[in-house]
Amino acid sequence: MASSSSSVKQAEAFPDGTTDFKPMRGKAYDIRKPHISEQPMTLKNWYKHVNWLNVYFILFIPLCGLISTYWIRAHPYTILFAVVYYFNCGLGITGGYHRLWAHTSFKATLPLRIYLAAVGAGAMQGSIRWWSRDHRAHHRYTDTEKDPYSVRKGLLYSHIGWMVMKQNPRRIGRTDISDLNEDPVVVWQHTNYIKCVLTMALGFPTLVCGLGWNDWLGGFVYAGILRVFFIQQATFCVNSLAHWLGDQPFDDRNSPRDHVITALVTLGEGYHNFHHEFPSDYRNAIQWWQYDPTKWSIWTWKQLGLAYDLKQFRQNEIEKGRLQQLQKKLDQKRATLDWGIPLEQLPVISWDDFVEQSKNGKALTAIAGVIHDVTDFIKDHPGGKALISSAIGKDATAIFNGGVYNHSNAAHNLLSTMRVGVLRGGCEVEIWKRAQYESKDVSYVTDSEGRRIVRAGEQLTRVAQPIANAHAA
Repeated sequence: MASSSSSVKQAEAFPDGTTDFKPMRGKAYDIRKPHISEQPMTLKNWYKHVNWLNVYFILFIPLCGLISTYWIRAHPYTILFAVVYYFNCGLGITGGYHRLWAHTSFKATLPLRIYLAAVGAGAMQGSIRWWSRDHRAHHRYTDTEKDPYSVRKGLLYSHIGWMVMKQNPRRIGRTDISDLNEDPVVVWQHTNYIKCVLTMALGFPTLVCGLGWNDWLGGFVYAGILRVFFIQQATFCVNSLAHWLGDQPFDDRNSPRDHVITALVTLGEGYHNFHHEFPSDYRNAIQWWQYDPTKWSIWTWKQLGLAYDLKQFRQNEIEKGRLQQLQKKLDQKRATLDWGIPLEQLPVISWDDFVEQSKNGKALTAIAGVIHDVTDFIKDHPGGKALISSAIGKDATAIFNGGVYNHSNAAHNLLSTMRVGVLRGGCEVEIWKRAQYESKDVSYVTDSEGRRIVRAGEQLTRVAQPIANAHAA
């Protein structure tokens, strides 16, 4: 008999307009050939799981560059140029690869697109087409198996593991990159990427430092190799640190978080919870005091006529998201507090039983149709034992609501934790309770988890005072 799992038909792919990634360079992945990632890693095949090309460029070359600094000293101008070029290449990734091409959060003129494609190649992080495709998959399938650098697989994996270990391209979520295939700058950079990266990441900084102040080796090591290493690690922090460190002011269902430290490291990409909620916004930081040099650069490009159609999510929608998350946090906090036994779970007690139990040692009092046991509170009553004792076995609704003292919101909250029953004939209380049993419509406010909310001043035991008028005379 065939197993039940073999009889289950695979669902057909939904025609959502996306297609599998088709490389423009090299050969396409053969679906009939098992991928190495589907095989368990052993001592005999571990090296087959490693992406040696990425290991060479991301780890081996930077290590060699770091070791060479023991013998090679950089000219001060080289260090200054390395910092300036670091910032430009960083903008190539954050402003170009990320916000322009991956999210189309603004439009750029041809000169700006060429500049961003060139300095982006100087960061040595893959082509625009490849980078944007993976990033769109990351947003569409955040924290799932189809997320190419999901933090659920581990902080180290999301930071660098996904680059140095081979991934099955068929397991990465499908995305639409038809717009990128129609951009001649993107296509040219992708098809000529090796030439671009060698020229902009290593050749250009070496020539500038060599021809500028005769520091050829310093330019190659410091402005080239080590600068690339630092900018790679900074960008990788968006995939790892930004999904692990910080707050979630807009949504906590997925891992992205906001933190100023990540923003400082990544040229403003650290406000990641906002970004994942509003990815088409050209800003990551929406407050003027938050660090986002990429946003400032895009705004400056607009003033210079190089960028246009800067997208901003409506402030009304941003504030709704923030308020909903605040409410969710309040609901979670509310759930940890004692709001008293719900009325529908309380027994219905007749007046005679109520009076009888009050005479037999229980300090019971009725307020607004709800019976409360104040035995343990008598000695702590701020108004003294005599006042609260005078209400035992009686309906103290008027006394509690201004007849003797108009009790505070805190007093009503505390009283709710002393409920022991509902008084038969207690008017709206018993009617409400009966409606619950009969599944009739009863209107009351609930939180995001369906729990009833009691607002300040709206406790069941608070009774509105009658308004004095001429007819009362």
